[in-house]
Amino acid sequence: MKKQILLKEAKVLTSIADATQGAGQDSVQGTVLILKEGDGERRIQIPISSVEAVVILSNMRRRVSERPITHSLIANIINGLELDLTKAVITEMRDGIFHAVLVFNKDGREIAINSRPIDVVAAAAGLGKPIYANEEALLVYAEREPEKRK
Repeated sequence: MKKQILLKEAKVLTSIADATQGAGQDSVQGTVLILKEGDGERRIQIPISSVEAVVILSNMRRRVSERPITHSLIANIINGLELDLTKAVITEMRDGIFHAVLVFNKDGREIAINSRPIDVVAAAAGLGKPIYANEEALLVYAEREPEKRK
């Protein structure tokens, strides 16, 4: 089994990055999901849309909408069918794209369902389940937390 690192801190940040393809171009806005390891300084940044950011933040804050959106629907299905979701795992980065799974327990067996990282994080956050990253994913693309200024 691959070593998994618990990601204890999740943040959604919106930033403005300068366009690099020539003078006079407008700035580009971007939103990222930052997942930081619990016992270290490494973090993973995953680009997300502003809509996905709202969903993740709502799930992290346990806000319930009147009309379930897709991530809420996934959580409702998991709860309604009494599925045992144990964790979410960022498994790897391949060809510049993060891959992830939702891990369920069925009769003592782990069953991993492939999904986009954003969906995995949104579902886990909405259900209060832990989010992990395989060590390889952190080794391939992890940034160090910037030193905090005193």
